[in-house]
Amino acid sequence: MQPDIEELRGIRNSYFKNNTYQKNKRNNTYNYEKNERNNEYSYDNSRNNDSFNNTNRRATNGVIEKIEFIIKIIFKKNINVVYGIIVLNVIVHILWEIASYNKEEFYDEELLRFMNNHFTISWNNLIKRKRYWTLITSTFSHKSIIHLTSNMSTFYYFALPVINRIGKKRFLMAYFLAGIGSSYSHVFFYHIVVPKLIKNYNRNYLFDLFYSSYMKYSYDNVSSLGASGAITGINTIFSCLFPTRLVSYNNRLRLPSWLYMVLFMVGDFYRSVTLTNGNIDTIGHVGGGIVGYIYYFYNLI
Repeated sequence: MQPDIEELRGIRNSYFKNNTYQKNKRNNTYNYEKNERNNEYSYDNSRNNDSFNNTNRRATNGVIEKIEFIIKIIFKKNINVVYGIIVLNVIVHILWEIASYNKEEFYDEELLRFMNNHFTISWNNLIKRKRYWTLITSTFSHKSIIHLTSNMSTFYYFALPVINRIGKKRFLMAYFLAGIGSSYSHVFFYHIVVPKLIKNYNRNYLFDLFYSSYMKYSYDNVSSLGASGAITGINTIFSCLFPTRLVSYNNRLRLPSWLYMVLFMVGDFYRSVTLTNGNIDTIGHVGGGIVGYIYYFYNLI
């Protein structure tokens, strides 16, 4: 008896079909279980990440709240604002001292280079290298202890009456605006005015012959530092608020504060344009003082 070919083919096809079905079923089951495990793993990871992020967020918020709390305590009283500015100046001066010590003792100029780049103001620093923060950081820099103590003692004397009269926010605004005005005055005066003054004061054939763009722009790297410009702004506000209060001038005369500031500003301007200011940035004083006057007349009257 011959087997039925069609029947055998049907048996074979059903066998392969059943095997394929079972195989696909097993694969689908395996893939489903794998996806479930991956989903559970992803969920656990996301939950752990969320928990970690929440912990970090809470820790960060806690640190920020503590800093805000400390700042509120420090600046709760007017005198603490004055002390805070003095402390910042002292800290920056200590960094200058460490930088100088490292250079002299260990021939390490890295910190000194950093301080010159980020805590002094000049045309090259501000305009060419775009270090805009030096408008402020330079006003907290003092290389010598004499420079620091003279500025801080003057600041302490004039700042307390001013801050008690106008309040902390206006005082800080006036201080920083005067510092920025002082920095800008130095930058543009030495970039634009000083080369022309030098050329006029040395007007002769040989000077014109050798006068070059190098000499014209050699003052772009003249740097300045110190809080005296910002302090002059506070002093001018003091002279407007208390014009009749007597102030010692050159440790000899006692003059009304308004006259003291007029003589101070005129004298520094004269020394600037005649180039007899030596190593003192007198034009920075003038710039800070002008900003102080402007701030008083537009915000405090």
